[in-house]
Amino acid sequence: KEHTFTEVDIISLLFGRTVIGISPLTRQEWQIHRTKDGIISYQGKWPFAILTPGESESGKSWIEGNMLYDQWEYIFRGLKYHMDIYRNPVGTPEMKNEYFFVTDFGIFPFSPVD
Repeated sequence: KEHTFTEVDIISLLFGRTVIGISPLTRQEWQIHRTKDGIISYQGKWPFAILTPGESESGKSWIEGNMLYDQWEYIFRGLKYHMDIYRNPVGTPEMKNEYFFVTDFGIFPFSPVD
């Protein structure tokens, strides 16, 4: 429980910043940028959508309670989904696993890059 995030923590960590990670499913690098007002852009191979490596995707992001919601234009056919955010006590920036997005379809490690 001490590694969970509140709404204030999520805003500070993700909004107006870029995060990067390695997909546990594809082993390929991905990147998400969120503006301060919740516009999101994705670059990298997404395992659940018809995107090829190097393509990008856009959408919106917001917080309800202590959960982060994303809704992409094409990923998941535009359906919104939510995730919890956790700090990884043994994560490092070099491994791109300081934090975790925890969703119904997997756990995705990431680190902020700016």
